[in-house]
Amino acid sequence: MAASLRFPEPSSGRWLLRLVRLPVKGRETIIDLENQNNRCVVTVTRFLKPLRQLWEALDRPSEIPRTTIPLEISMATLDSNDALFRETERGTVLDCINAPIDDSALDHYLIFFTDTIDCKIAAITDPYKMRKAEAWHRIINRSYGAELVPPRRCFVEETVSVS
Repeated sequence: MAASLRFPEPSSGRWLLRLVRLPVKGRETIIDLENQNNRCVVTVTRFLKPLRQLWEALDRPSEIPRTTIPLEISMATLDSNDALFRETERGTVLDCINAPIDDSALDHYLIFFTDTIDCKIAAITDPYKMRKAEAWHRIINRSYGAELVPPRRCFVEETVSVS
């Protein structure tokens, strides 16, 4: 359902980060960051229709056919001064706690990171309600800046009612 991941070669010094943001309100998004020999590439996958609503409408299947989900995938090179790049280089992702709750009415975030030495897989629900989730706060907040770098290809048309 997202852009393909290119795993780093063993002992290459490269790393890969995938952050999945599934808020109740707001655009569901996947942010991929790849460190490729002193160059950082960001790939943003945006779900153009609410993924949760689609999942509920399909009676919560374990898999959703890819053709059912309208996506926008965009890429760009990030500056080495980018905040998400710096947090990842600093190792903040390795401090993300695993605290998921099985409740589809809450915000969910997932993270996958590998640098061929360490690997981190974690999920969290409603991280802003937990003081001990500061690493998540830092990664999530900085991901919004990185998301703005690649050019948009599609825009969601939403109806706004004016009273």
